[in-house]
Amino acid sequence: MTYVICRLLNVPIVFRFDSEGDGNNNEKLIKLFGHPNLIRLPNRIQGQDLYAAVDPLVPYVVPYSILLVDGQVGAKCLC
Repeated sequence: MTYVICRLLNVPIVFRFDSEGDGNNNEKLIKLFGHPNLIRLPNRIQGQDLYAAVDPLVPYVVPYSILLVDGQVGAKCLC
């Protein structure tokens, strides 16, 4: 029998809105909104369970994507 060790991780959640700029140089405008949240998630989680954990925190009923970033300036996506 094999046991999988499950650890709970504190994961910060922030919300941002991406929109197209005013037409100059194909700029993309990124705005953070709402308050940052901290949720505890297992170190191994299915995508549908991740969305179920984040859904109650989303302030608006709109389609959204979850991006995992490394927290550095420039926010490199770890997707």
